[in-house]
Amino acid sequence: MTKYVIKAPIKNITADSRQVENGSLFIAYPGSQGDGRDYIADAIKQGAIAVIWDDQEFEWNLNWDIKNIAIPHLRMQAGHIASQFFKKPSSQLWMVGVTGTNGKTTVTHWLSQCFNYLDKKTAVLGTLGNGFLSELTPTLNTTPGPIEIQRYLSKYLNVGAQVIAMEVSSHGLDQGRLNGVHFDVAVFTNLTRDHLDYHETMEAYASAKRQFFEWDNLKASVINIDDKFGANLERELSAELKNTLTYGIHKGEVRASNIVYGDSHFTANIKSPYGTADIKINQIGEFNVYNVLAVLSTLLVSDVAFEQAIEAISQITAVAGRMQIIGGGNKPLVVVDYAHTPDALEKVLNTLKAQAKSKIMCVFGCGGNRDKGKRAQMGKIASSICNALVITSDNPREENPKSIINDILEGVHGNYLMEVDRAKAIAIAIASAKVGDIVLIAGKGHEEYQEIEGVKHYFSDLVQAEIALEKYVESVV
Repeated sequence: MTKYVIKAPIKNITADSRQVENGSLFIAYPGSQGDGRDYIADAIKQGAIAVIWDDQEFEWNLNWDIKNIAIPHLRMQAGHIASQFFKKPSSQLWMVGVTGTNGKTTVTHWLSQCFNYLDKKTAVLGTLGNGFLSELTPTLNTTPGPIEIQRYLSKYLNVGAQVIAMEVSSHGLDQGRLNGVHFDVAVFTNLTRDHLDYHETMEAYASAKRQFFEWDNLKASVINIDDKFGANLERELSAELKNTLTYGIHKGEVRASNIVYGDSHFTANIKSPYGTADIKINQIGEFNVYNVLAVLSTLLVSDVAFEQAIEAISQITAVAGRMQIIGGGNKPLVVVDYAHTPDALEKVLNTLKAQAKSKIMCVFGCGGNRDKGKRAQMGKIASSICNALVITSDNPREENPKSIINDILEGVHGNYLMEVDRAKAIAIAIASAKVGDIVLIAGKGHEEYQEIEGVKHYFSDLVQAEIALEKYVESVV
């Protein structure tokens, strides 16, 4: 195989043969969903003028008369190549990466709100979409592919972005999607059970998260020290003489105390090496106290003055599908939340229980083709906290929804109803609730689809809840 140094002007770079155009560089490597090398011929037909390909267990077809370079383990190098092509956009931005099981979306969106409030134009990359908050584009993955990340960063830089707040998933870290990104701040929220269908063990899951805090040229790590993994992480990083700022309620350099929870807000006293202040935040729940502390700590290590940081966090607003509240008054209070792990579900339900004036009902299911071990756990948690449950379908994907529900029911005790149709389940729960009751619809949050047998159908928990509330008439029984 002849090797070339590629000097021709490259107009585009992609690992998706469908996006190849005249003048493209095609990056071909085996991935989790397929092997890009199977599409080299298609890319050439589409107008690729050069190919970089992974040479592991693959031979170049000599009939492909095109400039090419073979690189071993190309998947892990793709981000670095793309960074060079796009002229290292992340090095010209203030890059904040947020990792952890729960809270990534809320923290990144609140960071964007705060930096924007402080006149630092900020974009987000994550679960709810990529871009500026007023114009997010949908995304398939929490962390995009390595080339897409660099393309996004270049695009946002070119239209005036100064800061990027990015969700950093364990999958993205394990698969090298973040390689080539220059991060300034790494934020850790918490570590609880999730994604064991992929990582198989909690140790492997934790190890994937851990590598983010060894990123080259990090200026600071912001760590939830009340979390067991976070506490161990902080000790290890401090031993390596790395710059950290810890936060928490029980421990931490940035700490919240004297916390008082209201119906729609909480107040607290903040103590930190940067100053002290009393805050009022229009959010509920202990987990949101931690999210606020993560945001505040990140602002502080980003050289935002303490007084400005306090002012900025005081204006944060709810994030789609994260403790979204509708109803109330002369109807049940309905809460839509993305909680889809045992820990997240327990935290949301305990928050609502602490504020409930009457009964709590929960509508939830579990995703198909994902960690089966959490299903019974979530059933046990929900039935131990709630007065009643409606167990339903989430995104069954390729699994039988009834089989998933049966797995959940292994942990359930007490009052429950099984209804496979999620829209009907939501309608039943709300119709049977009394004024003053709380109905939590958990698991899908912001999602506007339900994936069944590989097909995504339009579905919104929020819309279904609104429909049910419009029809609501309190039962006299």
